[in-house]
Amino acid sequence: MNQMPIRWKITILSYAVVIFSLLIGGMVVIANIQEQEEKELRIRSMNTARTVAELSDVKKESSSRRAGRRLIKSQRKSGSLMKQTIS
Repeated sequence: MNQMPIRWKITILSYAVVIFSLLIGGMVVIANIQEQEEKELRIRSMNTARTVAELSDVKKESSSRRAGRRLIKSQRKSGSLMKQTIS
């Protein structure tokens, strides 16, 4: 190492600093992406849980034809049936 010219030592040190910086930057980017994916997964899970929780209410309401028709009519009036169909 002592016989290596100073120019090569500086070059190697510069490359080492750049590589180290890229590794740290990559870790930060990966952590941010992971956090965003976890947040999206939490939202999807919560929506699924709410949907499953509402299924029992829908089954209770639609146990008879009359109640089912009443439920559909009320949803049509409020516009929530169209929103569910579109999404």
